[in-house]
Amino acid sequence: MISRNSLKRSTLALLTTLAVAAPATAQADHDNHCTTTRIVTVTHVVRQPVQVTVIRYDHCGRPRKVTVTEYRTVEVTVSKRIPVRH
Repeated sequence: MISRNSLKRSTLALLTTLAVAAPATAQADHDNHCTTTRIVTVTHVVRQPVQVTVIRYDHCGRPRKVTVTEYRTVEVTVSKRIPVRH
């Protein structure tokens, strides 16, 4: 047998869940109805690591080939979908 307190708690929990979910669902339906997407091309600046072999001299003046990491800046074009409201 279900006690009166447990019935009150379960009813309160159900009502709270519905009260919280209802506005979010209504807003989501409204947003989906009034929103479309548009494709926009954007450029991003990206730093890419590059391995370069250079000649360095040691303390005695002898040349040595050394591989170092340098960074180059590259512009990359990216297509994005952005929401547009009507």
